[in-house]
Amino acid sequence: MLLVEILRRNGYAPVEAETAEDAFAAALTDPPDVLVVDYHLGERSGADLIREVRAASSEELRSLPIVGLSGRRGSERPLLDAGASCFLEKPFTEPQVLKAVSWAIEVYGAASVRRPS
Repeated sequence: MLLVEILRRNGYAPVEAETAEDAFAAALTDPPDVLVVDYHLGERSGADLIREVRAASSEELRSLPIVGLSGRRGSERPLLDAGASCFLEKPFTEPQVLKAVSWAIEVYGAASVRRPS
């Protein structure tokens, strides 16, 4: 919830998903500008979701910038190996979140990114 609040407060329009399946379905329906994926997503890991996104048939989905995050020691490597663009360690600060998201969009995002107003 803190992550969502930080993003909203800074002009982003985050879409929340409880599970990896919900997140993938939402991304298929309306591809976001960036995915922020936690390592823990219920029965599947964030690394599983990232691999699914990177293997999607849609080029737009495959090329999404992805920020992986976790507070679990040792989860950085699986997220990055799965295809995360960068990693953010919990606990995080607001400036760290904004820097990671904006960096991922700038470096990996498409020209059609909807920037916060």
